[in-house]
Amino acid sequence: MREKRWEVPGEGILAPDLIFIKSGEVLIVDVIVGYELREESLEMAQTEKVEKCVLEVSKAKVFGFPIGARGKWPAENGRLLSCLGLSRKRCLSFAKLVSYRALLYSLDMMRDVMMNKN
Repeated sequence: MREKRWEVPGEGILAPDLIFIKSGEVLIVDVIVGYELREESLEMAQTEKVEKCVLEVSKAKVFGFPIGARGKWPAENGRLLSCLGLSRKRCLSFAKLVSYRALLYSLDMMRDVMMNKN
């Protein structure tokens, strides 16, 4: 199996993280873990991811899927999970899990950086 890539003139090569096909509907997802510097940081990241992929695709739903490095979970991420058929309860459970993991991995990286300074 090979990673799906598109070459877009003037934009470079696009390689979304996930492509779901369900009942003839295509969902393209590009994940980003970003630092929540400002309130709109994750929303801007999501918009950037969507605009990057929508250039070549007209018959698919394209989702940016930002996750805050400090655990912030944009409510818009729930829209993708709903499209995938997850119940509201399952969406909430998944959001908690991913947010917690992002925070833990960010703390691990910060610890590693601090340990290497000495």
